[in-house]
Amino acid sequence: MDKRIGAQLYTARDFLTTKEDFYESMKKIKEIGYEQIQASGLGISDADYIKKVCDEFGLEITCTHRPLDNYIHKLDEEIKYHKTLGCKIAGLGSMPPEFRDELKVKEFVEVMNDIYEKLKKEGIEFAYHNHSFEFLKYEGKYVMDYFIKHGKFSFIVDTYWLAYAGINPVDFIKKLGKRAICVHFKDLAMKNITETKMAPVGCGNLDWGKIIKACEESGVKYALVEQDECEEDPFICLKKSYDYLKDLMNPFTLSGFSDEIDSNIEEQFKVLKKLGIKYFEPRGINGKNISALTEDEIKKLKEAMDKYEIKASSIGSPIGKISINDDFAPHFELFEKMVKTAKTLGAEYIRIFSFFIPSGEDPSEYKNEVIKRLKVLVKTAEENNIILLHENEKDIYGDTPERCLEILEEINSPYLRCVFDPANFVQCDVENYPYAFNLLKPYIEYMHIKDADENKNIVPAGMGIGNIEKILSSLKGKGYRGFVSLEPHLGSFEGLCDLELDDKMLKLPKSGEGTFTLAFNELKKIIDKI
Repeated sequence: MDKRIGAQLYTARDFLTTKEDFYESMKKIKEIGYEQIQASGLGISDADYIKKVCDEFGLEITCTHRPLDNYIHKLDEEIKYHKTLGCKIAGLGSMPPEFRDELKVKEFVEVMNDIYEKLKKEGIEFAYHNHSFEFLKYEGKYVMDYFIKHGKFSFIVDTYWLAYAGINPVDFIKKLGKRAICVHFKDLAMKNITETKMAPVGCGNLDWGKIIKACEESGVKYALVEQDECEEDPFICLKKSYDYLKDLMNPFTLSGFSDEIDSNIEEQFKVLKKLGIKYFEPRGINGKNISALTEDEIKKLKEAMDKYEIKASSIGSPIGKISINDDFAPHFELFEKMVKTAKTLGAEYIRIFSFFIPSGEDPSEYKNEVIKRLKVLVKTAEENNIILLHENEKDIYGDTPERCLEILEEINSPYLRCVFDPANFVQCDVENYPYAFNLLKPYIEYMHIKDADENKNIVPAGMGIGNIEKILSSLKGKGYRGFVSLEPHLGSFEGLCDLELDDKMLKLPKSGEGTFTLAFNELKKIIDKI
């Protein structure tokens, strides 16, 4: 299924009556984030103008709904119309009333098949959009079953009308397989005990996770949001649906070390809000390390988080980033403080390390002490329902995938997992993919996103040899749902000025915001691609 989300324009039909209305509405559709549309419910018929406006806003026209009479008597005009739009799916929105008789069903399917064959010769797919009446009985079976068995055409599946008819959308999409060429994502909610109503996607009763999975498995080409009846501005409804689906369809929740934007926490949060990032990994707060904050400063940080609606994904703590020969007792006290901080900020995770090994010495000589200390940390974490994330880092015990695995297997606790850092493995001369990734895959619960080139210089994601696209694609394939946290480290990236930047990037100051935004955009390209 195309990962882009489309809008069925019938939702906003009252705002599509003139060319001026159409232009402003397409602008709004694009601003919401949609990249595709279905050209239905339009008050204008100028295909050249429709195409021109959609091209201006980067909106692909996926399909239409056109009257059956047009397909029967004006097919040449319809073919020209669709080709002008660049649209390869011609849809019929409903079976006309005159055919809704069991004696007419066979005739209707024959007419549809004839249109299908003629459009097929022109490279246009013909598809039928269901309502609920197709699930009335004909010859002892649903009318829809007759369509499926005897029809040659594809289907534009409407989830609301299926549910309204008592049909499970997931089962029906699977039944159609590749003949379900488009799916209208339309939610069903209860108005009262006996009545239903249409609702923004995610605001009703349908199981969208299962519907999306069925669409992906069945080979559905396009997903289009539709809401025939809106209780508020249709563009607000379209945005609610888009935001819900964007979060649901993306297995990766973005976070980041926002102290790389600015030392001031409010400036950090302003940029995160601008980028649409809802989480951060607290490390540097107003010029102080998270571990150095007082209780009062932690409370003020939580107030700022609430003010900007930003949550903590993991505490970017320095725990374990001391020499294995250093006194552990005061460090454990610092860890207890980090646990308290995590609970105050509502963070489920704390990032940790596995202690620096003296230069030139054999790490295996320190294995027992490393495991001993980590077990103490894990026990406390378990008592407080906090998950520790071990990060691979140069010069610590766990700087190779083998020793990372050793730690995870020896301690064998659900309260100790792996945060995988691709660039850190590159800097340790380790093949991070597929070798390190496959070795640690069962334990990976969190990702740090930074890349490195052949010379071990930190570069934006995808521009190095860290295999970030392959790693994220593999995680997605195994059903990963979790955080990917930006850790750009681009402050001294010398190649920054050589990148081809768009106008928005060029206007950004050469600052932490600029480099963090660059890192965000490059990661987003990878996520959108996979």
